[in-house]
Amino acid sequence: MKTLLIWLALSGVASAHITVTDSEIITHHGEHVPRFASNPDCVAVQSGRWSDPETWGSTPVPDCDNEETARAIEAGIDPLVAHEGHDVYIPEGFVVTYDLRSTVKLGSIEIAGTLRNDADNKTLLHCDNLVILPTGTLQQGAPGQPAVMKVVINDKPIDLAVDPGQWGQGVLNFGGQWVIYGKPKTAAVWSVGGIDPGQMTLHLMSPPEGWEVGDELYLPDTEHWGQEKSVANGPRYGSPPAPIPRWYADRAETGSDWLLGYRKGSIRWEKNPVYRLGESVTVAAIDGNVVTLETPIVNRHPAAIDPDGVLRMPPIVLNKTRSVEITSENPNGTRGHTLNNGAAIVDHNFASFPAMGRTEMAWPINVSYADVFDIGIEGTNIKARYNWHLHHVSGRGPNFDGFIGRCRGCVTWDGPKWTHVVHGTSHFLIEDCISGDSLDAAFTTEDGNETENVYHNCHAAGMCRRGYWAAGHANSWINCAAHGTSTGWWIGKAGYRKMMAHDIHGDMQPFDYPTHSWIEFRGCYVMGVGEALGVSDRVGDWTDGLRIRPDTRRNIIHDFGCYHSQRCVGNYGETSIEIDGLVHIAALEPLESRYGPSKWCITSNGSTTVEVIVRNGYIANCDLAIRLRSRGNAELNHFENLTLVNNQTAVHRMTWTRDGFSGRGIVHRFVDCDFIDNDINIDCDFGYGNKSTFHLFAPDRMFLETDGQVSQVFFEPQRPGWVIGDQNNRDAAGVLHDADGLTTRQAADQLGVAVLGDIAPAETRVDKFQNCFVCPVEKN
Repeated sequence: MKTLLIWLALSGVASAHITVTDSEIITHHGEHVPRFASNPDCVAVQSGRWSDPETWGSTPVPDCDNEETARAIEAGIDPLVAHEGHDVYIPEGFVVTYDLRSTVKLGSIEIAGTLRNDADNKTLLHCDNLVILPTGTLQQGAPGQPAVMKVVINDKPIDLAVDPGQWGQGVLNFGGQWVIYGKPKTAAVWSVGGIDPGQMTLHLMSPPEGWEVGDELYLPDTEHWGQEKSVANGPRYGSPPAPIPRWYADRAETGSDWLLGYRKGSIRWEKNPVYRLGESVTVAAIDGNVVTLETPIVNRHPAAIDPDGVLRMPPIVLNKTRSVEITSENPNGTRGHTLNNGAAIVDHNFASFPAMGRTEMAWPINVSYADVFDIGIEGTNIKARYNWHLHHVSGRGPNFDGFIGRCRGCVTWDGPKWTHVVHGTSHFLIEDCISGDSLDAAFTTEDGNETENVYHNCHAAGMCRRGYWAAGHANSWINCAAHGTSTGWWIGKAGYRKMMAHDIHGDMQPFDYPTHSWIEFRGCYVMGVGEALGVSDRVGDWTDGLRIRPDTRRNIIHDFGCYHSQRCVGNYGETSIEIDGLVHIAALEPLESRYGPSKWCITSNGSTTVEVIVRNGYIANCDLAIRLRSRGNAELNHFENLTLVNNQTAVHRMTWTRDGFSGRGIVHRFVDCDFIDNDINIDCDFGYGNKSTFHLFAPDRMFLETDGQVSQVFFEPQRPGWVIGDQNNRDAAGVLHDADGLTTRQAADQLGVAVLGDIAPAETRVDKFQNCFVCPVEKN
């Protein structure tokens, strides 16, 4: 029989703009969530153990032997069914200790007091929802008393009449406290070298803490990402296949030619077993740093080796098992999700959230693109239902060493879109976490107004389109890595001017997205990815009139490693980037491809990219180490103190532009760079046969500086006697000049234009740079 004692105590209560009424919870930005346990079957009347009848008074003990269970057995009813669907309420001021290991599927549990796990027992709880109200606390373990607990969200269809926003089936924290302490465990350890098929043991660089027999380990794909893998990702309409997998929504489905999206049921590389070379194995025994497996290794996981045979980066071994687990009953049914909102306290330590999240990367979808651009798509695939989710959390001040909350040593795995999401939340610590096997991004800052969050020692892995989707880029990434993902970091392209962001005290403050860079980006690396760094619009160094604005902050990446990846840096849109400390090592063995080079390092520039600066680097084993695309509004490529070794082509220039140079040229500068054992040191492609994009007379100058001595690099078409053919002979302003049949010198004398802006002073070659001239010039 339903009981109705309760709600006067909570009716009308507000916490950090969260309002709780008799029937619903209203978030600070107007979202309406039903009270799933508004008419509970079981209400705690005092503090105590869950299994103690006195805790519940005259109401039956939820899922425990009691008189109601006895009556059910006497009536021939399965006692496990007797309590299924029961809703539970724990009032403010009471502490209930959950001490059962049960498969009974309870309804919703609403916590206004405290629900904590019994530290002395392994517990199991099945329910529809765990809802933490503003006065409530869900305590799963404590420091020195780690929990061993599994929470399973029931596979139950969403009743849209009751829950049109589809908030249900999850763990929902509306301004309360959610604390988890599982058993401490080392998240990731490097192997001592490459891992081969057939191995039954793993030799690790150091003994891991807390690993146990039965733990599930993940070995990411470390093979070099070849062009074939990118091409197999799916078509990109209107252009050749791209290194980053992209899908465009059909106009008939979205009403838009340009909207980036996905189609449900598309053949995707993430689900193609040919490319799923990451694998899971189970621990059979552990002896120090030697781990014995239950089954042999299936795939090859090579280490990155430099041309001298020195190991530069071994494979990583990730442990996905945690003693506290929040998961879905049926990953192919109605998945569960988690959400934290308002002034929530979130302190998660050593927990896992596998097979959670409902938001799919497929059309029709109620994702933010549809809302922002108002293209009228609606459906049951609701946005913002993820494995682990901070949803506009303001916190209650710097309670965790300067942060409002933390997520340490946790695992978020197997999500249909994003698995670990920081949305509209700032000043949060994410440390020693593993996230992956999500169709889009593993770690996400969603809107762009997420600031001063710190990602430390985190690992993105598995079949992900992006390891880190950093729409909010004004944060820190320190010693993080991405393994086997399509893109390592995709940075920018979500924020806009005059946003609002939470300060450390939870108050909203103006935030001008373009004027910010990341706080710190240091010591990170990728292995076996398609593109390591995709840097997009509105990322620091924001340009105004195609010039760097004085009020912006420069983006600097320190000490970045890129191993076995198709390319390291790709810039797209109005952005600039600087890397200080780069190691890029491609696979030693050649990769055959029908689709062009598979081993690049740096490509620049995008159509409005301003500058790319790389200092103190080592680039080896590439088909094409540095590709310089003189496009659009690019101004400067500066490379300093680089060693380029054992590359087929060290530097390749493409002197073409789709958009014109806006009356300006571009300068490529190489300072104190060493070219060692490359087949070709410097090459140039003048765009022959591509008349629509070739600008012969656009200024495009390249300089080499060694020990203070500057030389300018000239190419064959800049020889005084070179005959200009039937190319698109435009200058920097886009003016077409009829120079067909003229020599370079004649074009300069008669038309006042020069190939790439300058004429070589001589016809002499320099052997070190096979296809170019190197002539001393005054340092400027």
